[in-house]
Amino acid sequence: MRKPEGVEFEGYEGTSWVLQLLKGLYGIKQGPRIWSVKLHTVLPEIGFKRLESDHSVFNYERDNVKIIVPVHVDDLLLASKSPDAIQIVKNELKARFKIHDQGPTSFLLGVKLERDRQSRTISLSQPA
Repeated sequence: MRKPEGVEFEGYEGTSWVLQLLKGLYGIKQGPRIWSVKLHTVLPEIGFKRLESDHSVFNYERDNVKIIVPVHVDDLLLASKSPDAIQIVKNELKARFKIHDQGPTSFLLGVKLERDRQSRTISLSQPA
């Protein structure tokens, strides 16, 4: 690996230095592992427990509040009856990561979700 273009180090001659990265570089093969380790450290710090039956699902239960967070690569879904609890978790995540809040879920992993609160139903559809 070569140093990024435009980055200069005093005394660097370009051949025999070893540089230590302070964080993962986008696109490197270790990137997903670095992200996973970081996420699996942060979620327990804010009160979540990883399910033993599925290590990509986290659960939070305290004071009659339950939040379930399934994780797929770098996509998280926050599910709870408490909008206030969800907002608190979003704020905690924003304090630790650059996140993009896409609002209520309408599409997830190629599946369209439609929720009808009146009839209390959720419909799932997937294009052929």
